[in-house]
Amino acid sequence: MKKLVVLVIAFVVGIAIAMPSTANAAELTTSVGVSLPYVEDVNEFGSGYVATVTCAGSSKAVLKVTQSGKRIKVRKHAPRVWTVKLKRAKTYKLSVKVKGGAWKSIAYRIY
Repeated sequence: MKKLVVLVIAFVVGIAIAMPSTANAAELTTSVGVSLPYVEDVNEFGSGYVATVTCAGSSKAVLKVTQSGKRIKVRKHAPRVWTVKLKRAKTYKLSVKVKGGAWKSIAYRIY
């Protein structure tokens, strides 16, 4: 009988440790996140270049591209896929965000 009680207690403690708490479970399901943006492809276009920018995560991500504080036009093609026209020898800041999340940025330059 004692062995059975010990096994039942060990089983209950094991389940309690293995199951996440309700606060952790809520965090996992409502977590809004997106990866850093990354340039997947760059092609010549007229006197400049066109870069394809993607990120992983939420499909409602927004991309913002700036160069020396000036915002550059971005064209969205699909969830998490954008194109942007860039020029050589200029540094651009690529920032991505999901509503309720923080901006995640990288710098990009074509040499």
